[in-house]
Amino acid sequence: ASIALSSPVFGYAMGQYGADWLEGKRIPQAMDILPVVLTEKNIAQYQADLANPAEAYRDPVRRSAYLVPYGNICYDTRDRYVNFPWSSEQK
Repeated sequence: ASIALSSPVFGYAMGQYGADWLEGKRIPQAMDILPVVLTEKNIAQYQADLANPAEAYRDPVRRSAYLVPYGNICYDTRDRYVNFPWSSEQK
């Protein structure tokens, strides 16, 4: 098996959150970008998600395979930022 990250889904999320921020919407304060173990069973879906990151992002189940958001923030609350250990720091 190989390990991979879904850079297109992460990149799409960052673009969407940037657009949301500019519109005054709440966005996550932080995200874990999750590695994916590629197997014969999931490789086709992974490749489809790479080819169409917008579709993967819009599906909460598929998105959660790649990204875990924490907290939320908007322009009005920008001075109240996240202050807790990342999941990877807790191990």
